[in-house]
Amino acid sequence: MRLQVPSWALYQVFKEIFISDFYDIDVLLKKLPAPPMVVDIGANAGCISVPTIEVHELDKDQRNVSHLARYLESQVYRVVSAPVHSNCHALEAVRKK
Repeated sequence: MRLQVPSWALYQVFKEIFISDFYDIDVLLKKLPAPPMVVDIGANAGCISVPTIEVHELDKDQRNVSHLARYLESQVYRVVSAPVHSNCHALEAVRKK
């Protein structure tokens, strides 16, 4: 398997979340209501692996917000993102029906 991650730092985040399973995702999924909503403050790379209906994200780096928006759009989400102020960008996404 080959992965393409934009930077070494994001690779480390990806490795922590998906390879090391830092958040013990199987246990977490059992505790989430259906359908779950994601609220992510400082989403970094926007690594969402839970099937959700709504995603709300804040990040200081517009590149992270843009990366997450492209990913969500590819997963059939309607995405709206906007700067909150010069150091904070917001994203809201709802899965299309």
